[in-house]
Amino acid sequence: MTSVAGPTAKSSTGCGWTSSEDPHRRTGTHGLMTRPIAAAVQMTSTADTDTNLATAQRLVRQAATAGASLIVLPELFTALGEPEMIASAAQPVP
Repeated sequence: MTSVAGPTAKSSTGCGWTSSEDPHRRTGTHGLMTRPIAAAVQMTSTADTDTNLATAQRLVRQAATAGASLIVLPELFTALGEPEMIASAAQPVP
C-alpha cells in the first residue's frame, strides 16, 4: 500500500491535515502558531527631509518595540511640497 501525505480525514486542525504534515503550518515558540503584527505609521511630513526621516525612524522603532513585524510608512513621507522638492529629497535604496 502506498502512503500519500495530504488531507484524508478531518483532523484536530480542522482542515484535513494533521498538524505534523500540514505544509502551510508556520510555527513559533513551542510549536504554537503565531500571528504577525502589522503597524501603519501615521505622521505629518514637513519640508525638512532630515526631520521627516528622524520622525519615521522613531515611529518605526516604537512599532517594532510594540511587537510589529511588518511596518508600513506613508508614501512620500520624506518630503512635503512641490514635485521638484519631492524629487530633490529622493534617496538611494540601500
